Amino acid sequence: MTDSPIIYVTPIDISLPNGPGVNEREFVTALSHMYGKRARFVLPVPRDRSVLEGLGSVRTFRVSGSRAMHAFSELSFLLALLDECRRAKPYIVVARSGALPFALVAFGRLARYPLALKTYGEATLKYLCDQPGWKGWVARRIRGLNMRLADRLLESAFAVDCCTPQLVHRNITHHPTVDRTKFFHVDNATNVERFRPIPIGEARRKLGLEGFSHLIGYAGGVPWERGAVEMIHATAILRPKFPGLGCIVIGGGGQPLDELRALASCLGVGDCCLVMGQMPYEQIPLWVATFDVGIALDLDERMNYVGSSNQKIRQYLACGKPVVATAGANVFLEVERLGRTIRRGDFEGIAGVIEEFLNRDPVATEAEAARARAYAVSELSIESAVRKRVAMWSSLLGKAV
Repeated sequence: MTDSPIIYVTPIDISLPNGPGVNEREFVTALSHMYGKRARFVLPVPRDRSVLEGLGSVRTFRVSGSRAMHAFSELSFLLALLDECRRAKPYIVVARSGALPFALVAFGRLARYPLALKTYGEATLKYLCDQPGWKGWVARRIRGLNMRLADRLLESAFAVDCCTPQLVHRNITHHPTVDRTKFFHVDNATNVERFRPIPIGEARRKLGLEGFSHLIGYAGGVPWERGAVEMIHATAILRPKFPGLGCIVIGGGGQPLDELRALASCLGVGDCCLVMGQMPYEQIPLWVATFDVGIALDLDERMNYVGSSNQKIRQYLACGKPVVATAGANVFLEVERLGRTIRRGDFEGIAGVIEEFLNRDPVATEAEAARARAYAVSELSIESAVRKRVAMWSSLLGKAV
């Protein structure tokens, strides 16, 4: 095995508490722990610089907050990466790509270092193109250019991992001239040291939630699309059977949260549905520890197109919580008896599944929590995901990374 450095570069602010920010932050931390001084990072200047502590060698670059200044951000990205390569002479460069990846395409042409793409999405921008208004209009205009850039980027990479099998398939289909053997699947993963079981009574006492006998919860982005509506309806359906029942919605912001609060009031459960909005990532594990059941649904059209590798599911399981997730994906939950899957929008069905979990005796609940935790540590930890990537990189390069 070589002692040459590994450089990781991403256009995503690792201090952000959203899905991409969390994924990148945990990957960077795990890579740093695994490779020590060999791991070097080229990252956007974070809003919260404390996330850089303990990472060793970090080179930062400026990213403009304006989409109109995307070219400036890409130039800043490219210059920082080239300079770090000049200094470090890396063995391999690993990158996360965004839309219109001018910098990485140029790097693939200018540099001669092996390039691996991590958590690659898909270049058609379908989800954005289907959006109404200005966002969809812009996405449709840049789609062709993004596809051409993706062709060049994928040709220059020796390895490309995607977080769902559907994304692997779509990239092979959309880029037929690219060697299909470089694509492989690695699930999203979670930090099982950060997300770990905490006694439910202790967590509720710390957060002042002792008044609830049971809690169902969601913690993640765009909750109005991913289970919050169903949770509020389920709370209204189950409240007569569980008078002390409550639900917690963490994540998101703006008018959609006001609409969720209005829905809870309309259904008569406004007093027991806590719509919290976004909060610091470091606080999320304690809130998840208060849940009896974690909810993680998704839009059918998005799930059918790109699949599901839901970060929330992994966090809930690491905390020992059963999960209610979207049918048609997350099959492992049913196979491993870690949760249930059901169609989004089936309020009565979702309430019925939640009721089953709430009615289980404490001994069975404790045993299921231990099994969920063990599965998360074994199969869904960020360390196991890094090891899978390293094994594939080594195989594709023909030498150990």
